[in-house]
Amino acid sequence: MSDIRNLFEKLDDILHDMVKYSFTLGNWGRRVRIEIYIGIGYTIYIGRGSAVKPWKIYEFEHQKVCNSCFENIYVSEYDSINRSYNIYTNDYISKVKENKKEIENIISNIETRAMYVYDITVDPSLDTFKNYSRVLIGFERNIFNYDKIIEEIKNSSIFGQSINKVGLKNRPSYRFIALEEKEISKYGEESELSYPKNYRFSFMIL
Repeated sequence: MSDIRNLFEKLDDILHDMVKYSFTLGNWGRRVRIEIYIGIGYTIYIGRGSAVKPWKIYEFEHQKVCNSCFENIYVSEYDSINRSYNIYTNDYISKVKENKKEIENIISNIETRAMYVYDITVDPSLDTFKNYSRVLIGFERNIFNYDKIIEEIKNSSIFGQSINKVGLKNRPSYRFIALEEKEISKYGEESELSYPKNYRFSFMIL
């Protein structure tokens, strides 16, 4: 039970860190994602952060696939055996260069917590070969008001579910998303879950 509580606490921390990350990047932070590729034995991982180019937002939202819409923000490398952790940022983006240290601290926090969530969530008994090799974190916002996003998060909750990988039986992936409860009855007797109005957050293990 304590593991479950810690899991959702860490996810909540990751959400708040993603908000900081997003706003620190300014206009570049409107559509961001972080991917962590986990090596065999969990002793190493490579992280990669990317963002939709501000001038490509419309194209990104109206196409199923738009690989050219993304720009790398950073790449990280972690090796527990050699006790090394390095982050390489894309300093060609002015917002990244201006806030380099702050961004590195946020990234470190997000990735550390993401690996904690990964460790709690993945049950090796479901997959002898432990082929859950990727974590994908996504955050989107539609406004530039930090306080309004934080206020909206207070009225949201993170929900989790396992989902089957396409074409693979008995190989669930895991997804956590932020939703908020809205009343749909004038008497307040019924409610439904929906995405928050001004932001989206997801955490997936694939």
